[in-house]
Amino acid sequence: MSAFDSTNLMITNYRVAIYIPCLTGGGAEISMHRLAAGLAKEGFNVDFLVSNSIGPDAEEVASNLTQMPEGVNFIDFKARTPRASVGPLVRYLKKQRPAAIISFGHNANVVALLARRLASVQSRNILSIQNNFSAEVKNATTKHEKLMVNAARLSYGSADVVTAVSRGVADDMARVLRRKKSWVKVIYNPIVSQEITEKAHQSVEHEFFRQDTPPVIMSIGRLEPQKDYRTLIQAFAKVRKRRPCRLVIFGQGYLRTELEELSRQLGIESDISMPGYTSNPYAFLSKASLFVLSSIHEGLPTVLIEAMACGCPVVSTDCPSGPMEILDGGKWGGLVPMQNVDELAESIDQSLAMPNTAAPPESWKPYTVEASVSAYIKVIRGH
Repeated sequence: MSAFDSTNLMITNYRVAIYIPCLTGGGAEISMHRLAAGLAKEGFNVDFLVSNSIGPDAEEVASNLTQMPEGVNFIDFKARTPRASVGPLVRYLKKQRPAAIISFGHNANVVALLARRLASVQSRNILSIQNNFSAEVKNATTKHEKLMVNAARLSYGSADVVTAVSRGVADDMARVLRRKKSWVKVIYNPIVSQEITEKAHQSVEHEFFRQDTPPVIMSIGRLEPQKDYRTLIQAFAKVRKRRPCRLVIFGQGYLRTELEELSRQLGIESDISMPGYTSNPYAFLSKASLFVLSSIHEGLPTVLIEAMACGCPVVSTDCPSGPMEILDGGKWGGLVPMQNVDELAESIDQSLAMPNTAAPPESWKPYTVEASVSAYIKVIRGH
């Protein structure tokens, strides 16, 4: 029998664990922070577990995300790698015996499944798939990445519930693992909250956002190949020849030097800013003229939904998976092929030429914290 009594409709004094590898400031980590707060608000005792609170270049991020809301207990295993968290997680499960452990990402999912087996507890394993599995299989180059991919293939069948953050991710997962589509349940990440609305109204300190300055195009994400900022910068250079505008890319990553050099080669370095991490992107999004997602693959791009919730018009690549679903086939924003400089530039230019193209609230309502928390409560109950 599960530690959670699904016949009891009252949610009080039940413990749920949320487990992620580390804090990098990505959309998944921020969403799980919101999920923890939402579950606590509904009466759960929530433990927020991380292998290590400090991810790559993430000291400031960790400082923000380790500030837990009331009812949420933060536990840092201080493990060097997710695999090194198996022992601490086994001990945690044996002692606390939560009704469920919700894990996010393949590293955390594999560790959580192994730890429950070793701990011999009946906590429900609820896995969340955040990105297209086929893309992760294709991009697995290191020994560790290949090991995690193979471990996921072998172990996911023992989970109580496998969830995916979008229909595209769910279908991809079922196809790769040769399962029925119904095997994977779609639960959107908790993204839109009152916090976004409140922070969106705050002022910003950046020279590009002063009054009477050219329109600002924004993007947010790690400076890594997945986000394909090379294509965005090249497209921006084309748009810049047609109209005055500026580009701001928030995020950290190892491609910074390469992207800065590209902007210099294109002669547009004075109109591009890469400020790094910001704890309040919403204030910038509410004041930007356009948000652009240029990724080559995603799961459910959080920032695209956040931009829409902040009233910012959007353009996105039609990458697998998420943008087509979020934008309803282009109804709520521009959709262009991946890695196509000309089409991305054309869509950006058209969007800047059309004022008041922000998507209405109905476009982002499915991605509210309340909707996601409600869906997670159902799977915790066993429904």
